[in-house]
Amino acid sequence: MNQVTPINWCIVCKDGLCKHCSNYHKSSKALKWHDLIPFKDRRSLPEFAQSIQDTCFEHKRQFEFFCSVHQDFHCIKCNTLDHMTCNSVLPLEDVVRNAKSSVAFCHIEDGLHVLLSKFETILNKSEESITNNEAHINHIRNNVNQIKNRINKTLEEDIGEFLSKLDKLKSDSKTKAQEKIRGLKENSISF
Repeated sequence: MNQVTPINWCIVCKDGLCKHCSNYHKSSKALKWHDLIPFKDRRSLPEFAQSIQDTCFEHKRQFEFFCSVHQDFHCIKCNTLDHMTCNSVLPLEDVVRNAKSSVAFCHIEDGLHVLLSKFETILNKSEESITNNEAHINHIRNNVNQIKNRINKTLEEDIGEFLSKLDKLKSDSKTKAQEKIRGLKENSISF
């Protein structure tokens, strides 16, 4: 038996489709409203989209209708048994087709575009902030290095001056000590 590699994923059927099945899906009147995505992208669907219930709990059949009175989806058996008196039951494919062009859908789409624009602005501001922070940190680092260099220069000058005074003090002290020793020697010889 040949195993065919799926190339598309049907979001509604939640199944992988080969090229032949994908073409059938697109041409079949009952299935042409099913959205197909590349098979490799099926895992990138948001978790809520992957976990949407698409079958009737009671009859284990695919949802085919939407009742606007009860605001729920149901299968053909539910439609026959529970929604016979409802006057606003529509086939799911009509609801989906109309939803894509409805005013509410357009408002949601516009809102998403605004959110996306704000998100991009936040990202850009965050990137600018990172760049500005790096520049500011580099500026502070340069200032600290300049201060350190000035402190080191002043410290070296002060230490140099101190050592110079210390050498002069040592020299003066040595000279005075030598003069006293010479004076003592001269006085001791005269006795």
